[in-house]
Amino acid sequence: MRIIYLIVLVLSGLLLPKVSMSNPNQTCLTSEPGDSVSFGFSVAINDKYLAVGDPTANHVAIYTRDNQGKWLRSKEIVPPVDSIPDKIGRGFGRDLQLDGDVLVINALTYQLIKDRIYPKIFYGRYLINLNSETEVKAIDLPMEKKSGFVQFNLLSEGKIKQVTLPDNGETAFGEDTGLGYNFAFDSNLLLAGSPAYPTGGGAWLFDLARPESKPLKLVAPDAYIGSTVALNEQFAAVSDLLGDTVYDPTLSLPKTLIRSLSNGSTAVIDSYGELSLSGNILAVMRLPSFDNSRTALLEVFSLDDNANYHLIAKRVRTSREYLQRGWVQNGFLVTISRISLPISRQYSDIELCLESLDLLRNKI
Repeated sequence: MRIIYLIVLVLSGLLLPKVSMSNPNQTCLTSEPGDSVSFGFSVAINDKYLAVGDPTANHVAIYTRDNQGKWLRSKEIVPPVDSIPDKIGRGFGRDLQLDGDVLVINALTYQLIKDRIYPKIFYGRYLINLNSETEVKAIDLPMEKKSGFVQFNLLSEGKIKQVTLPDNGETAFGEDTGLGYNFAFDSNLLLAGSPAYPTGGGAWLFDLARPESKPLKLVAPDAYIGSTVALNEQFAAVSDLLGDTVYDPTLSLPKTLIRSLSNGSTAVIDSYGELSLSGNILAVMRLPSFDNSRTALLEVFSLDDNANYHLIAKRVRTSREYLQRGWVQNGFLVTISRISLPISRQYSDIELCLESLDLLRNKI
């Protein structure tokens, strides 16, 4: 284990969190020397910690609050010595989960193998208690397939809980999408995405407190969904990451299905992208395409008990900020952007901005 504690330098205010000039309700943090262009590929936040994954740089940056409530970078977490991410030099921090003081870090690395056309993929999962000097330790992967069943290893109250569920005959049930494993867990509920080519797909909602009950299939008629899900005690949501319709041109563009868990009401939003939930706030992050034919778009919706939705915020690419990712987590709206230099218009630093969801709610 190697944890590098950083001395927070406050020189001319350069490393202090900054209030965004374009949005005074935002607090923004900028990538630092040693970070890479993948800074902010994953983020996990609660009232005590902000964890920022940087898989290309092979580390996770940890921020904590000072006495004035400002986020300051306090340490970096790197993979254990001689682990696969350590040997290959990348992939650590691709996905993050934070439960109190306990942080779970996923790693995904590629390695070219002689006489193989495609690189070999290595998965890893690691756990550390941020409130102690314990070492990073390897743990089981989030899910493992076993002949018609899937074993989920879930982070709950700082511990790993194992649950085995049927895959319902669907091969893509809960699989890694490139941005993380395609399931969500909250309290006694588990929502597993299951994109099906070419017939539309959906997600399965399990009540772990009632193992004898049948799971509920969430689908949106005539729309392709299932490659991204979000879940909390109030709502379940299912969508598609990339908006691909090439598998069946008769399907309409992907949408986002929302289900209220209090009364079973459903609604469909004409938007698609990576999903996240915080209370009654849903974020839909449409990712940019590699050829720039599709730009990034972050839409933030307020939901009522009947799953009715109201758009309360939108983030898009600007001349200064190239929006890359966005989520809602534990009362915060988090955005990741590449910042352009005013003269060359080349993108340089990565900027992570935080905004209180309470402030967005107050605008309604």
